[in-house]
Amino acid sequence: MSIKLILAYPPSANHYKGKNGNREYLKPEAILFHEIVCQQVNDQLGEHDPIDCPMILIVTAYPPDRRARDNTNLEKVLKDSLEITKRYDKPRAGIYTNDNLVWDFRIKWDYYKDGNEFKYRIDPDKKGWVEVEISEIKAD
Repeated sequence: MSIKLILAYPPSANHYKGKNGNREYLKPEAILFHEIVCQQVNDQLGEHDPIDCPMILIVTAYPPDRRARDNTNLEKVLKDSLEITKRYDKPRAGIYTNDNLVWDFRIKWDYYKDGNEFKYRIDPDKKGWVEVEISEIKAD
């Protein structure tokens, strides 16, 4: 099975979670992102069963601006938004049962070469997006 999705560009992991004493919570920007991804997945896939086996997750990222990007920030927020969770009472897309089943994660930035310099291709609407491809890993 293979799934292809086009999703909103995730917020930075720096703006993802907050702390109040010992309590950790999702910030409003993160909750909104999960709601948007949930709706985008429903629009593109409709009813679907979650994947419950090892998988490959390949992301092509189209950032909203020219700021330097950190792969791990993008990875955490995106992987969380695609799993099923009971920890927070907020919507998630439910593509897979747990992000620990993502055994192979790859990210590609969409860029071009201008002379000796690599530059991001930038979304003219300044929103950015990610293209996601998820495939089950087949046993040998």
